[in-house]
Amino acid sequence: MKHVSSTLEVVGTVKPSLEGARVIRDFADTLTEASGVYRMLDGEQGVLYVGKARNLRARVQSYTRVKQLSRCIALMVALTRSMEFIATHTEAEALLLEAELIKRLKPRFNILLRDDKSYPEILLREDHDFPRLMKHRGQHNIPGQYYGPYANVRAVNLALDELQKSFLLRTCTDSVFAHRTSPCLLYDMKRCAAPCVAKVSVEEYGALIRQARDFLRGKSVRVQTELSRQMQVASRDMLYEEAAEIRDRLAALTEMQKRNHLPSPHPHSADVMAVALGEQCSCVYVLMFRQGRHCGANAYFVSHGEDVTANRANAEQDDIGGILASFIGQFYQNRSIPHLLLLDRWPQEATLVSEAMRRSAGHAIQMHVPQRGNKQKLTGQAAVEAKIALERKLNQSNQHQRQWQAVAELLDIPELHRIEAFDNSHLNGSNPVGVMVVADSEGFVKKFYRKFNIRGNYPAGDDYAFMREVLKRRLEYLRDLEQTRPDLLLIDGGKGQLGVAREVLEASGLADEIHLASIVKGSGRNAAQDRLLFANRYIALAEHPEAGLFVQRLRDEAHRFALGVQRTRRKKDIVRSSLDSIENIGAKRKKSLLMHFGSAKAVAGAGVADIVAVEGISYALAEQIYQHFRYH
Repeated sequence: MKHVSSTLEVVGTVKPSLEGARVIRDFADTLTEASGVYRMLDGEQGVLYVGKARNLRARVQSYTRVKQLSRCIALMVALTRSMEFIATHTEAEALLLEAELIKRLKPRFNILLRDDKSYPEILLREDHDFPRLMKHRGQHNIPGQYYGPYANVRAVNLALDELQKSFLLRTCTDSVFAHRTSPCLLYDMKRCAAPCVAKVSVEEYGALIRQARDFLRGKSVRVQTELSRQMQVASRDMLYEEAAEIRDRLAALTEMQKRNHLPSPHPHSADVMAVALGEQCSCVYVLMFRQGRHCGANAYFVSHGEDVTANRANAEQDDIGGILASFIGQFYQNRSIPHLLLLDRWPQEATLVSEAMRRSAGHAIQMHVPQRGNKQKLTGQAAVEAKIALERKLNQSNQHQRQWQAVAELLDIPELHRIEAFDNSHLNGSNPVGVMVVADSEGFVKKFYRKFNIRGNYPAGDDYAFMREVLKRRLEYLRDLEQTRPDLLLIDGGKGQLGVAREVLEASGLADEIHLASIVKGSGRNAAQDRLLFANRYIALAEHPEAGLFVQRLRDEAHRFALGVQRTRRKKDIVRSSLDSIENIGAKRKKSLLMHFGSAKAVAGAGVADIVAVEGISYALAEQIYQHFRYH
């Protein structure tokens, strides 16, 4: 949803010396009856809760009636040491601002959407004579047509694969396109028309682009009719190979439509949502439809307070309505808002939620809870999927809790809160990197994962030196910023890596506060022989199945993350050019030079007169480039 700061006004802050309910009571008397947003802060100015109100004074006064509050809200009031308020012109603006602040501040007592990543989309670029089909995530800062969004990466990858088969559009980068001298494998697989080597004209490729646009806009019948007519004409003219190719394209389109079997409830865009309620975590399942096509589905997990399902009349319906309203506000912060929103039940303050969405989207929003027909079948299906996803999530969480407790007991760490696992990765000594992954009692905490580019000049493949640098940098950072300290450091390696880690830990002065162990792979990488190694003993993980499985999962996660980071760094090295070391040559000028000459080697052999002919290159800069390649 869009930011509404143009209508906001800060109206006051409470002195932090006041405590609990008295803080709220003293300030409530000074508030007006305007609508707005309030924030409850603890003694360290951390945000406990963000709420919105039609009447700020009445809403804040309700917190002073402590005996009527639930246990969770009473705790929140007791922790409150300060409050802040922002006035808005309307309650709808307050709802938009509340959702924005909850997403940004992640207050402890609010209902929080855990997965708020942007959706992937399909982009048909328009900055080339032969437009490229590609996957895109993020801002729309590339010229072209954007289609979607899709519910997840798998859905968009599947769509791209099918679009290649159906419309033969190129997916290669402009650099690869410019340097092709023969068709690539995709041409032989009937997935690309090979415009890079003039196997298709600009006009013919334009017709393929038009058909792809029509299909992505939901005009699949028109595309199929056109292809069918082309196939009949080719067959009549005895161009049987061409007719067979069109037949295969039609078959690919039909297969794509079979996979998108769910009927779209709206010709342009619609989302279907259903909620499954849990004690501390609930699931909202979302089915997405864009341009009349099903674009996939995803389960989102929402965390909330323990007493959401407290025993009171209609508690469950109220709780789900509140969860759904909060989810909708956060979910559409940075996502396109559909024209139709189908729900399995009404959210709290449904009229207000609908008005806020309409303001943010800039077009009419229809919110509906269907009772019969195909639309009700869609919400019913989403409700079943939400329940299944929540049960799976709870089973995984329970398993993790058992394994976490088993590790704490095995290592005799009574209060185990955080484990950090480290691993290194390199390719024959090149591009060495180190990584850290983090786990707590809830699971792997990916927002705390860290990667370390090895800075030192070490012998190729010196794993001990790599580990020493990574741990030293981590522990120095930990000590300087006084962050939450891990209870256990887990190292991937044997006695050598463990000895290095122990030296670094002792030098940092944290050896008495942090436990240390390394995991040693079994002979022949036999997982049944994996061991957990300490300074003077070892533990065979096979003898402790629950704890052993968790330690192996943590080691494997660190290894997976390290390989991914190392591959990314290696890819960057591959595309690095000798032009990168020239001062005043940025990405735009580098692209112009490569597009003009074809390669960095050709630039190096060019004269000043040739270089200055490139757009954006002055005579002085051309002279600098020429001198660079003569004396370096």
